[in-house]
Amino acid sequence: MAVKCFVVLSVLNLIPILGLLLMVSSSSIKFREKCEKIRIPICANIYENNLTNLPNLFGINGQEEIESKIIYYLTVVNELKLKYFLCSLYLPPCLLSTSSSLLLPCRSTCHIAREASLHRLSARGLRWPSELQCHNFPTENCLNVTGK
Repeated sequence: MAVKCFVVLSVLNLIPILGLLLMVSSSSIKFREKCEKIRIPICANIYENNLTNLPNLFGINGQEEIESKIIYYLTVVNELKLKYFLCSLYLPPCLLSTSSSLLLPCRSTCHIAREASLHRLSARGLRWPSELQCHNFPTENCLNVTGK
């Protein structure tokens, strides 16, 4: 069973994650007002309503590009906990009441995925990707989706 907590991120909260040096305001980033069905089979049904709101944190609009990124990571590290983390990161949930807000996975979800994946990564001589560093994710008011 997944526990869900949510956060509306301001532009200032995105800077550490994106690594951007921008002059920004504190207003919330607005995303597409319309939810769309998750069409990536590996991520289908991670949310009760099976809906996402794009673009995501990385500015990706197309589910085809998202699918290729998720499949790349899961090909390198076949780990269920990583799947849930990547799907929630690359396909942010769309809630009808807050469909214009970006929701991020919790730091604890990142740590669970990272710990479950480290052995397989190191066996291939790889490290945890820099864009997925867990300290960049929120600890409260966030989305906690983990594999069983």
